[in-house]
Amino acid sequence: PSASLVSVVVPCHNAEQWLQECLESVRAQTHRPLELSLWDDGSTDGSAAVVRASELALLEAGVQVTLGRGGAGAPLGCGAAKNRAVRQCSGSYLCFLDADDVMCPSRVEKQLELAQSLGPRHLVGCNVLREPRDAQPRHSAWLNGLGQAQLVSQRFCESTLAMPTWFCHREVFDRVGGFSEAGRGEPEDLAFFYAHLRAGGALAKVPEALVVYRYHEQMESFRVSANAIWALRVEHL
Repeated sequence: PSASLVSVVVPCHNAEQWLQECLESVRAQTHRPLELSLWDDGSTDGSAAVVRASELALLEAGVQVTLGRGGAGAPLGCGAAKNRAVRQCSGSYLCFLDADDVMCPSRVEKQLELAQSLGPRHLVGCNVLREPRDAQPRHSAWLNGLGQAQLVSQRFCESTLAMPTWFCHREVFDRVGGFSEAGRGEPEDLAFFYAHLRAGGALAKVPEALVVYRYHEQMESFRVSANAIWALRVEHL
């Protein structure tokens, strides 16, 4: 079972300044076989060049590389980019990572071990390190302080597993049917999280900080409507 192919799913839109570090953290993973599946959602900066410059090092390190790119025009949004990255990849397990975040080298290995021990109904997360370290200290303390039972009991606050820490069997994605493609401003992560629970899915996490979760003004989450989040919470009651 430890030889399962894991696909690291990276949606990318204008992430040039962070992407090199992100891709280096994929290359540094201890688990093999490993695939990087990156979908460039209409970037207009140098993201594509960063990916091209990193591809050989990834391949030489034994990481399969699958790249996709949207056409010209407005970006489709994070949900659509994640769906396309999942559909073009081959892994039986999916490891989600944002293009502006970084993984610790043992992340895939540790989350895969937990996911395999629990079965294909679980969405597995982990704790986070915030960058910069003083960003949203209360939110980080809340996320990292949640125990197993609280992952479900506190779900009405928001997703109790930070999206860039999600790891799951492909069956989890297929059962939900992927992410909403309503576009920017849509809380597609929270919608997926609640749909997963409604479909009988379970939650778990590795209680270690395995992802550096970056906070900056270009974050997609700043574009999400508070009203849309409240509507989802009420719908899930």
